[in-house]
Order: sequence, then structure tokens, then C-alpha cells
Amino acid sequence: MLFHDLYGDIVPIGTAATPAENTGGTTSPLVITPPSGMLLGDLVYVFLSVRDDDNAPITLNVSGGQTWNALPLQVDPGGDGMALQTYWCQYNGTWAASPSWNFTTGTAGRPRSGVMHVFRSGSPVFDHWEYEQRGAITIVASNPIVLPAITTTHPSAICIGNWYGSQGTAWPNLSGVGWQNLGLAQYRNTAGLRTSTAYAWKYQKIPGSTGTVQRDATLASSFGSKWIESFYQILKTPI
Repeated sequence: MLFHDLYGDIVPIGTAATPAENTGGTTSPLVITPPSGMLLGDLVYVFLSVRDDDNAPITLNVSGGQTWNALPLQVDPGGDGMALQTYWCQYNGTWAASPSWNFTTGTAGRPRSGVMHVFRSGSPVFDHWEYEQRGAITIVASNPIVLPAITTTHPSAICIGNWYGSQGTAWPNLSGVGWQNLGLAQYRNTAGLRTSTAYAWKYQKIPGSTGTVQRDATLASSFGSKWIESFYQILKTPI
């Protein structure tokens, strides 16, 4: 077996969102019902967002029996009072309940959203996942909205691109070598001030630059925070 054959591919196997695309949601705790068909060892990635007045912290409420890792809260550099946070875990094979998160402060009626993406390793000797990095967080005032490339430093990395807008925009015209859409074309929350997110993924088998990836926003007021995050897999067998 060749060096990189042991890693297999990493592929998305399901997505879930609260609220559903193009509906409104303001509740806290926010509950996400995991997608069906998950297996022991899957990578669970959750992106949580609120457009609020005070950059409210987002905290775990119900774990669902999983051990979650919280990445740093990101306050939107565009000044729209957005709070954005990523949580991730390695699925232990059983959901004790659907997980949920608290938006611990903030104004009632503001849009609160969560999107869960699940990935699976194709390696026959997969052991566990590790977080690698978050790329530059930027604001762009016109289309296209480009995510700066990151440079992965480990073999077999899964890279996830996020776009977040402060209005209920659509996100067409995905473009980037090797990048593919993740989940639906967008996830719009129509409550209150409205928000919208979109996602893309790329499997980076060999360490190196991911290249840039871009989308357009159909509403000019939607240009918001965006970045690429990466994770990589550790194998049981030394290579």
C-alpha cells in the first residue's frame, strides 16, 4: 500500500441546520438534530451565529453525549454586532440527545442559527481528528467574496470555507480549484435583521496551499466575515 493510500479520502456525509433554510429562528437554547447515517469516528463540525447588539458568547447547553471542542468566538470585524463560533467533536457512536447551544446574552428576536456538517474518513486505520488552523478573517465590500488560501501542514486535511452575511442573501457562483459546495447553496435565517451562511469543502491530501475560494452575494449589504478552517486525521498505524 502506498504512503497516501493509508489515509483514504475524507468526504461529507450529512448536514443539518436550525432553522431550516429560508425560515426564521431566534431561540436559545438552539437545538440541532444530527443527520442520520452517522458512524463512530465521524467528524462533527458546527458553525453557530447570531446577529446581535453585544457579540454574545455562545456556550454548550446539551452535549448529546459527545465531547465538544470550542474554537475562539469571533466578533465580526465589520461592526454589525455578529458573534460567530465553531464547535467540533469526534462522534462516539451514540447520540444521548440532540445537542444544543446557549446564546447567553443578547436581544430577543435576533436571528440565531446553527449548521452541522459531518465528515467521514476513508482510512482503514483511522484513529482520531485534530484541529489544524483558522485562516484570515476578512471583510470585502464587493463581489466576488474571496476566502484567502491557507497552507495546510499535515497530510489528509479537510478544509471548510465559511461565508457569513448580515442579510438574508443567496450565495451563488462558487469558484475555486478543487472546492465543492457543502450542504445547501445557503442557509438563510429570515428572522429580524436576517442572516445567511454558506459553506464549501476541499480535501487536501498533501500539505500545501488550498487556493482561494469565492462566492457572490446577491444582496450588497451582505458582505460579512469569512474564513477557511482545517482539520486533519491521525492514523493508528505509524507511516
